[in-house]
Amino acid sequence: MLVGQYSIGVGQTDKAISNYSQGIEAARQGGNASTVGRLYYLRAVAHRRKGQYTAAHSDIQEAIARARHAGQGQAMSHYEAELAAIQSEAGATTTNN
Repeated sequence: MLVGQYSIGVGQTDKAISNYSQGIEAARQGGNASTVGRLYYLRAVAHRRKGQYTAAHSDIQEAIARARHAGQGQAMSHYEAELAAIQSEAGATTTNN
């Protein structure tokens, strides 16, 4: 997770997406549901920064579902705000094309 966040910070979005994907797989094997949800959220943010709105939407929906299932209301609210940002940017891109 930290390597992905560093990669985002230095503008290496592709590397961040790769790191988050690796983290998701590792956390799934370790059975840490809240970490998996957070990683989906972070990967959604990275996809949004690249303009990959379909992938971002898919990841944020997964993060929301995991937060809902785990009863993490605060995380779910945070993730829903990201969903709104993704939808807004994707709509703006569609409108501008």
